[in-house]
Amino acid sequence: MRLVLAFVYLIFIWVLPSICFGQTTDREHLWEPTQWFNFLEDLSSASVLEGAHCHGSYGIKIGVGGSSHVIPQAIPRYELQYRESPEVGSEFFLPRVYFTKGTPLQIDFGGHIATDPDRMLTLLGGYAQWTIFQEKGLPAAALRSNFTQLAGVESTTYQGLQTEVLGSYGFLRFLEIYGGGGVGMHAATYQAEDDNRMTLLPDSIIAPASKSADWVRPLFRMGLKIQLGSPFFALTSEYTSLQNRQILAGKLSIGL
Repeated sequence: MRLVLAFVYLIFIWVLPSICFGQTTDREHLWEPTQWFNFLEDLSSASVLEGAHCHGSYGIKIGVGGSSHVIPQAIPRYELQYRESPEVGSEFFLPRVYFTKGTPLQIDFGGHIATDPDRMLTLLGGYAQWTIFQEKGLPAAALRSNFTQLAGVESTTYQGLQTEVLGSYGFLRFLEIYGGGGVGMHAATYQAEDDNRMTLLPDSIIAPASKSADWVRPLFRMGLKIQLGSPFFALTSEYTSLQNRQILAGKLSIGL
């Protein structure tokens, strides 16, 4: 008799709520946009891959490169225009184009575009950097602010602003190391698409109607720039840490 009562009790607390109130079962769970927001933060947090030295009045530089990211859990396939759901933990490479222009005031300005046409995702950004200190043979220090905005994803808006302090030091005529840290301020909004787009989600996932979030997170980065046999060509690699997440980026640039 006790076994029968226990069985009835389990049915009452597990099965009936799912039938009567539409609660999710083990095969069905609510997709939480937080990881999607974090992924966008990762994409926007890769820097312009420049040290603390200013480029001067005649300085101008263009570069091509990209950043490598890890696909987090529960990214809906239509957000990145996947024909199939992306594999959790797989690598995502985002190509990037960079532009930098120096001024006589030890202040550099620049822009950057990161885009993946196959997934219709684009990040547009601009930055300003003030070199606070720079002397020959001594480390340089700078303050940088970088703004990034998401484009191409109808369901999501995202804006990020990173402010950081950098230090760099050049040696052996062709090597420069740099590093620094700061904070990133982020704002994102997710709005669910119509029912037809929702069918592209895995069967076990239910998308929420909408969600907005604002958050602040510290960031730290370090990089290495190598002059490639000429003052006009350089190869730069960079590592960025966002608490428990990491970003690797690289750039091949030409200019002064």
